[in-house]
Amino acid sequence: QSLSAFGGAMALAALVGAVVGLLLGRHVDAGHGPRAVMIVAGVATLVVGLRAASLGAPWLAVIANAMGPIVYSLRGPVSGIPVYNLSQASACPIRFTIATEAGWDLGCGTACLVGAALYTVGVPLSLNILLALPALGGATWLLRRYYGAEEQSQTR
Repeated sequence: QSLSAFGGAMALAALVGAVVGLLLGRHVDAGHGPRAVMIVAGVATLVVGLRAASLGAPWLAVIANAMGPIVYSLRGPVSGIPVYNLSQASACPIRFTIATEAGWDLGCGTACLVGAALYTVGVPLSLNILLALPALGGATWLLRRYYGAEEQSQTR
């Protein structure tokens, strides 16, 4: 009902997200990457679930969407470190980064098209929101592999 209240909630969530992201980045730097990945996966799964459940409940939608900046701030250090390190190890860091961004865009665009097609044939929007979960599972698996390999190389 109030745009300024919604804006205030989003600003507060962004501030909390920035602080939590900094703390999680320090956690990753301390060698706890696999645990950090699971923290991000848990929070992101919670937010996706809240967003799917929030249809028809405006108060829940505000909470779910206000948690979005927190997820983005948590995801940044956990996924940014591997992308940066892998790009620096590649033959051409700028091409690697551009290809990574293109892959992200292609995946997001494809998910949007699949969601639109499913909605067109009658699948409820709340189930379409849950399409984020398989992508989240794949990202979690890849990041756990990356940080697990990094952890093993540090212990040798």
